[in-house]
Amino acid sequence: MLEEALRLLRGVGTEIESRVCGNLGSLYAVQGRRFEAILLWRRGQEISEALGLRLLTARHGANLCGSYAALDLWSVLREALQAFADRIESFPPEEQEGARELFLWPRVYLALHDQDLAAAETLVADFQRIHGDAEDPRTRSLSAAMQADLLAASGDREGAFEVLREAEAGPDLSLMDRVYVAYQSFHHLKEAGRLDEARQRAADLLEPMEALVHETGAGDLSITLTADLAGVLAGDPAYAEAARRALDLAGTGVLRCIAELDAAARRMPELCALPAHDVAWIAELRVAYQREQQALIQRVTELTDDPRGAPLLFHETGPREDGYIRICAWCSRVAVTNGRWLPIAHFLPGGYGAPVSHGICRDCRAVAWRPEETAT
Repeated sequence: MLEEALRLLRGVGTEIESRVCGNLGSLYAVQGRRFEAILLWRRGQEISEALGLRLLTARHGANLCGSYAALDLWSVLREALQAFADRIESFPPEEQEGARELFLWPRVYLALHDQDLAAAETLVADFQRIHGDAEDPRTRSLSAAMQADLLAASGDREGAFEVLREAEAGPDLSLMDRVYVAYQSFHHLKEAGRLDEARQRAADLLEPMEALVHETGAGDLSITLTADLAGVLAGDPAYAEAARRALDLAGTGVLRCIAELDAAARRMPELCALPAHDVAWIAELRVAYQREQQALIQRVTELTDDPRGAPLLFHETGPREDGYIRICAWCSRVAVTNGRWLPIAHFLPGGYGAPVSHGICRDCRAVAWRPEETAT
């Protein structure tokens, strides 16, 4: 219904079109269509700003900044936050405080990213003052994660663990919130050098991570989280199978992000006007994810640099089975029928949404791993 409404309103430039962009963007974000959500919020922001609807503009901007933080687009986030700080200065005094509150949590994570602990501490305190009694599980888990990150950055790892343990025990957390809080615990265990505990937590995270990716299509989340899990798991042969599962999820995430961008470029012009700068942004982001894919492939190669370790981390060679895309971790070609391996660009349009299974094609296997060498 929202999509049909937006098609009818396309290009009208009214408050209703702006609000529909916002609501449909929020729906797409929940469905895992993050890039389409960003484009809708950007369009909604442009309309509301042109109409002088200050608080509606700020709400669109806060949604955008939250997405930029979640996607680790730090330079984009920094530019957007500065632009809104300047805009809010021109708001009537009675509207300024409410508008600033919308941007608190993206500002916290930018401050932590910049290692500005004094600013982060002030912002976290403001967030907790405003939302300390919130009943919404998402707000509670976000508050706990920010507090834990601040404590860890300040050197209080045990304090961070305690905050996260309390958050995990909280009621009514969604699957995404539980994964997010559990990952924070894993991350802090890893950073504290408690690798045995970190590996066990990483292995325990894989099943809910797989469920989350298949439930929401959270491609960007699975890249960030599972590539990190794989690096820790691969350090112990006892976790080789878990490391392979983590790499599979990371590979799936890259493919999904690239496919999501392609889908956004294809579908969005039907719903709303797509300015040239947004088209260029999609193209730039797609290139960035292709680099991410190559970095992941390189990481896989490094993890299996010892030829005798290759069989532990990869499925056998062969075509697709059980709905999985099989991708060669050395050359990134995709297995199709009759033993053929095609470049990933030829395969993506028909493979969107399928999970990845890392393997090794015959050509790369002949170079990288020879069975007779493992017998010595």
